Amino acid sequence: MARERHNLILDDMAVELGLSKSTVSRAISGNGRVSDETRRRVLEYAERHGFSPNSIASSLARSQTNNIGIVIPTEAFYSEIPFFHECLMGVCEAASQRHYDVLITPIGEDDISVLKRIVSQRKVDGVLLTRSLVVDYPADYLKTARIPFVTIGSSIDPDIIQVDTDTADACKTLTGHILETKNVRLALILGPLEYIVNRNRLEGFTAALAAAGLERSDVTVITGVSGGKNVRSACRSALEAGADYLLCGDDFICAKTVEELREDDCGNIRVSSFYNSDILRNLPFVEHVISVDVRAYGIASGNLLIDLIENKPIQKKTYIPHTILHYSN
Repeated sequence: MARERHNLILDDMAVELGLSKSTVSRAISGNGRVSDETRRRVLEYAERHGFSPNSIASSLARSQTNNIGIVIPTEAFYSEIPFFHECLMGVCEAASQRHYDVLITPIGEDDISVLKRIVSQRKVDGVLLTRSLVVDYPADYLKTARIPFVTIGSSIDPDIIQVDTDTADACKTLTGHILETKNVRLALILGPLEYIVNRNRLEGFTAALAAAGLERSDVTVITGVSGGKNVRSACRSALEAGADYLLCGDDFICAKTVEELREDDCGNIRVSSFYNSDILRNLPFVEHVISVDVRAYGIASGNLLIDLIENKPIQKKTYIPHTILHYSN
C-alpha cells in the first residue's frame, strides 16, 4: 500500500538524517515546531532521492492509500474481450502520471466479495466500474460504502459519475446508413439485456428502424447471446429466418459470427458490428464497425476518479467520441 510505502520512506529518512520520525513528518507537512535548518535538510534529502514531499505529506494527512481499484468481470480474464485490457492500460497510464497505483478487482456476476474486501479494509481511495448493469450490485454497494467511484458506461442512476460514448446514437447512425444504402434483410444479434450498453444498442437500432418506416417485426432480433456456441446458434437462426445482413452487438459476437459464416461458406452475407476491436481487423464479411478509443476511456475515467478523490471540480457525464469505420474486406 502507498501509505505503508510512505511510512518506510519516513523511517529511512529519519535514520539517514539522525532525526526522529515525528520530526521528519513535521518537516514535510509544515505542521508543528521544527527549525528552518532541519526542514531544509529533510526537503533536500527527499529531493535528492526522488521522493515527492507534497505526495508524502498529503497522503499522510488524509490517510490515503494512493491506490484506486478497477473492477473487471471475471470472464475478461479467460475470454477474448480486448475492451477490458485496453481500458486497464488507459487507467494505469492516468494513475501513474498522478502518482497512484491500480488494484485489479475481479468480480463475478453475483459475487462482489473481493470488491467488498478491498473497500472495507481501506485498501483503495476510490473505484472504477468497467461495466454497468440494470441491477447494479457493485454500484449500490459503493454508494452505501460512501467511497468515490466512477462508472465506465451508462448508468440509469443520474447521480453516478459516468464516462461513456453515445452508444444509442452511434448504433442508430450505423443501422440507418445500412438501411439507406442497401436493400437488405436485416438481423441483429445482441448480448444480454441486463447490460445497459446492450439496451442502448437496441435503442439505437430500433430508432433507425422507425426512421426508415420499419417495425421490429420487420427484422430478426436475437438478444441474450453470449458464448461461442450461443453466437453460432443465433447466427444460424438469423440465416434460417432469411437474413442476408447481420448486425452484431459487439466484437466477440461479430468474430464468432464470421467463424460460422466461414464454415458454412456464406460468401454473400455481410456483417457489421456495433463495437470494434483489433480481432475484427482483416476478417472477411465485416463491412462497418463502430470504433471508440478505449484507452481514452481508461485515461478519462482514471483522471476523473482521482479528481473526485482529491475533491476537484468534475462533471457528472463525460462522453468519448466514436467513429464509424468501413472495412473493405
